[in-house]
Amino acid sequence: MSSAPIVDKRLLRACDSCYKRKIKCDGVRPRCEWCSSHGIDCTFFRQPRVRKKRDVGTSEYVYPWNDAA
Repeated sequence: MSSAPIVDKRLLRACDSCYKRKIKCDGVRPRCEWCSSHGIDCTFFRQPRVRKKRDVGTSEYVYPWNDAA
């Protein structure tokens, strides 16, 4: 059995056209398959989103099924 790490093969960013149309981008440079087949420029001007890390240590949710009885 191999202990090779699992590699996530997700594309880091879709091109602007695929992102706008909410379709899968293959990420091929200089033009992805969709842009190439439709004869449009494949651009990556949109800035990537910055994801914030969650604070997992403090949960302030009060569970409604806990009785004080």
